[in-house]
Amino acid sequence: MILGLDRVIRGHEAEVGRFYLEPVYDGEPRLFQCVVAGKVVDGEAVKQALYFVPQEQPSIVLADFPWTDSIVALPDVHVRVDPPSIAGSSSISSLSGGMFFIMGDEAFVTAGMGFRWRMMNVSTGKAVEGAHPTSWVSFSRWLLVVQESGEEIPIASFGE
Repeated sequence: MILGLDRVIRGHEAEVGRFYLEPVYDGEPRLFQCVVAGKVVDGEAVKQALYFVPQEQPSIVLADFPWTDSIVALPDVHVRVDPPSIAGSSSISSLSGGMFFIMGDEAFVTAGMGFRWRMMNVSTGKAVEGAHPTSWVSFSRWLLVVQESGEEIPIASFGE
């Protein structure tokens, strides 16, 4: 049994909604979620990568899928929020690029796409279509974690 990762797979085997690490030979591995965001080719949804770059001001970018030979599939990834870091809500602020927010019991981010941004459901790995939500709360500090032997292990930290 190997702890810390699920398995190593070929890029085309990636599942929508799962998180992966892409090996980068000249720096840190890149953390991404396999998503579908409305891009269609020959009538089929095209997988894309939602990259999470941990830093004080989170960088969340929607990009083409990395068709590399090998990527690391992570165990189930969960979002851990820092409750006192509530940064805004639908009644006092508006959505903007790079935000993390909760609506109901699902996690969302606004991801950069060139000069625009796209709302992505991190819980499902799918783009939000139609009208923007009207009832949400955002957080300035949050983490992506995996569970191992009953313990949370942070894999990426975002915010101040």
